[in-house]
Amino acid sequence: MKLLLAEDDRDLSRVLTTILKMNKYMVDAVNNGEEALSYAENGEYDVIVLDVMMPKKNGFEVLDELRRKRIYTPIVMLTAKAETADRVYGLDLGADDYVAKPFEMQELLARIRAVTRRKGTQVKNYKFGDITLDVKNFTISSGNKKETLSGKEYTIFKMLIEAEGNVVTNDTIIDNAWDYDNPADSSNVMIFITKLRKKIEAIGSTVSIKSIKGLGYCLVGEQV
Repeated sequence: MKLLLAEDDRDLSRVLTTILKMNKYMVDAVNNGEEALSYAENGEYDVIVLDVMMPKKNGFEVLDELRRKRIYTPIVMLTAKAETADRVYGLDLGADDYVAKPFEMQELLARIRAVTRRKGTQVKNYKFGDITLDVKNFTISSGNKKETLSGKEYTIFKMLIEAEGNVVTNDTIIDNAWDYDNPADSSNVMIFITKLRKKIEAIGSTVSIKSIKGLGYCLVGEQV
């Protein structure tokens, strides 16, 4: 199981990383919110452990951006603030659980296990034609061939597959795959559509992404 640990206290981060690895977790550790957001968007994780008080972007900002981009990896928040209002705020933004500092390592491990169990009951893969979108591993597959998607590629393809062959407009894609601080336009969308087309071709799928001039994109392919 792979975790992303975002904690700005480097000494605590080293200790947590060591203990998590001793408990058979693979760990990517980062020390600020911008790194946490980038890793979460582009990597594949079973759980994100996210400190609230971090430089560049705080944990609440990272959490909010991930959920607005429809990245639903389970998130356990770490905070030195024990106030109920802060816990409620984080949970309302989409956090799965909360651990207040100081904490016992066994409590954190238990909460990680709990959110991964809940995740396991909620996983739903998507199919269109001969292609399957694996929502746990961020992959698309056809037959025995598989390609891993980046965060934005996953978000865009999930929107297309959920539309079931109907058109998804450029504006809708931009609103869901990009945040307000990093605006995009149709040319940015086209770049990721091109990447997706290459990955669809690489797995030998009969599904394709059709461009609807001046409007957006849809999936085409024989349903099975």
